[in-house]
Amino acid sequence: MIPPAQLRRMAESGEPLFFVGSSKNAGKTTAMLRILMEARRTGLRVALMSTGRDGESTDRITGTPKPSIHLEEGELVVTTWKGVLEGSGEVVAVLRGRTTEGTAALWRVHDGMRVETAGLLSASSVWETIDTVRKEAPGHLILVDGALDRWAALAHDSPSVILVVGPMDGIETMLRWTVSRLRLLSLSVWDGSGVPHIHDGPLYDVSSLPSDVPVLVESPMHVFVHDDALSSVKDRLWVRSKPTLRGVAINPWSPGGKHVSPRIMMESIRRIAPVPVFCPLCI
Repeated sequence: MIPPAQLRRMAESGEPLFFVGSSKNAGKTTAMLRILMEARRTGLRVALMSTGRDGESTDRITGTPKPSIHLEEGELVVTTWKGVLEGSGEVVAVLRGRTTEGTAALWRVHDGMRVETAGLLSASSVWETIDTVRKEAPGHLILVDGALDRWAALAHDSPSVILVVGPMDGIETMLRWTVSRLRLLSLSVWDGSGVPHIHDGPLYDVSSLPSDVPVLVESPMHVFVHDDALSSVKDRLWVRSKPTLRGVAINPWSPGGKHVSPRIMMESIRRIAPVPVFCPLCI
């Protein structure tokens, strides 16, 4: 679990915390709600938003149950007008970014609220909204429930991230995905020394890269190469910026019936992750 002092520093600095999953229904919302509970215990004010659709009782694609999102008085949330399912609040700001359900707003909860969020349609809209939260409600811990295909939203402003690992197709598949993401997030930020080869845009092929100088790419989210290829250039591959990995949340169960031993999953991830590993459902 993330230490309370670290959560407090993130709230004070306005550094958002993203939750990125290994697959659909990996447990991102459950992990986020666990951190929300920890923030409340610490006495932090929280602002919640999503890059996908969350809070509905049933997944519209898979038909499986999803966790509800209940917020307390004074907390903030980004959602649409029809996303307010129960309770009441006031609109702090109407947002420019569009969602799949229309215009969204930043709401301050009055007497408790159950919400359904609709994700903003672009990475730029996500960050415009984060800037709005920072301006309108400084000092709030900003939690961003990420969608499976929104890894690119991390390629901005060096946010924090929690990887959320579901059971996938077994322990080996789960470990391969985790190792791949950890390797990308461990790329070094360029220290300004020397004259690197600058690779503009996404990196899909390492064979054409020069072998005698460092290579600089924008971020880990711009690297799309196989793990073996990445290993061959990792020592000379640099990034301009990257997210800060704060933890790994594991989810041994999936709504589709897949299951991995919680003990084996926890031990396996702890052997490879350089950050705290926790299980939101193992209480």
